Amino acid sequence: MHAGSLAFASICFAVPLAGQQDSPKPQVLCHPKGLVRIEVPATWRTGTPEWGQMSNKPGYHQLMAFSSTVDGAFLSVFVLLVDNTYLRPAMQARHEAVAPANAHAVLELCRTTPPYLVTSEPANAKNPEPSVRVLVFRRAAGRGLHIDFIVPQKRWPALRADVIRIAQSAVVQCAELPRVLTERPLSVKNGVGVSSGPKVTATHLAKVRKLCAEIAGRLTRVHGSRWVDDREPVAVLVHADAAGHRPYLSDGASPLEVLGQVLPGRVLTVPDRGPGSEMRRELGRELASVVLDLDYDLVADPWMQCGEQTVAGMAAQTGKAFPFAPRDVLAKLPPLQWTLKELIGHKQLFEPISRMHCAYYVLLFQNGPAEYRKAYAAFLADLRTTTAQNAATAKHLLVLDQDKMRDAAIKLLQRLRPVPGVKW
Repeated sequence: MHAGSLAFASICFAVPLAGQQDSPKPQVLCHPKGLVRIEVPATWRTGTPEWGQMSNKPGYHQLMAFSSTVDGAFLSVFVLLVDNTYLRPAMQARHEAVAPANAHAVLELCRTTPPYLVTSEPANAKNPEPSVRVLVFRRAAGRGLHIDFIVPQKRWPALRADVIRIAQSAVVQCAELPRVLTERPLSVKNGVGVSSGPKVTATHLAKVRKLCAEIAGRLTRVHGSRWVDDREPVAVLVHADAAGHRPYLSDGASPLEVLGQVLPGRVLTVPDRGPGSEMRRELGRELASVVLDLDYDLVADPWMQCGEQTVAGMAAQTGKAFPFAPRDVLAKLPPLQWTLKELIGHKQLFEPISRMHCAYYVLLFQNGPAEYRKAYAAFLADLRTTTAQNAATAKHLLVLDQDKMRDAAIKLLQRLRPVPGVKW
């Protein structure tokens, strides 16, 4: 990501600003076309930067690369804009830490502002000493702004504050990356922006917008509004039919009526098929997936993510919350067999029986006795600070009597019933 030559290199000198002896002003590195500006401590001996440009193709845009020497230590710095990253920098940091392509050992994952990731970096001819790669994550112009540092491992603790200050000083000036490929702007309500492709009528658009606002509203009542950011909302794009989704798909992929997170923070759908439809269920599930990723920075425990998505899908399908459920769901409900402790040990949680078990426990924690509602609230709050999978579950939910919890869920499920007066 950070190595290699830039798209083009032109000469532009790093100019140290004159200042007081006791408070030297930083060096200001400014792109010749104004794309990026960054400040470097006056004590860093910085060479002539290489400058890049915005590529015409989506992907990585390497804007700047430079090297510095600090008290004899050699550092390399790269500034990149990355299209189609996660909407929150902390999510991107988490994603990079667990991505299969990350072959180096993760030494630190800091979900601060800005978040950063520290990994081991093998020695090479240019950097013979063991080094670390420090990747700081921000957002700019609708893209990910990644400031990438290669630092001698022994010097990292002393240089940490300077590295963060440099990353925070970066200012980018370029065209905003649109969230959806359409001339219609996103119409935003409850943190969700809706737009449409051609052949979608204003009536179709209004119905999907209303449905998305209802789904988002139900999720916000349980999880709060931390995920809401109207500057970069979740984006829902409506096409007249599933074939309209093809520009977003890889070659050969079959378009479904609803597709979630083909690109981060985006959901593709067709017009509202009405109460009871599979389209509504899938839209509820996919919006819940996006919201939970945003709210918990990709660290929601898998059983909770699966259960919340399933419950959101049922509520979207019926247009009503618990105790209502679609008739086809009620007709095929598997018996509740496993305790929560047994359930979280399953590797295939999204298989039908396991998925419904996840939903059973989410329904209990949302609608059951106060003991379980309070424990779930504490569990959700703890998810935002933990990084270990199922650690919050163990701390707040597995300490409860598991057989008693299962019996309470079985009793709650007896209250489920179909929506009166409809066939579905």
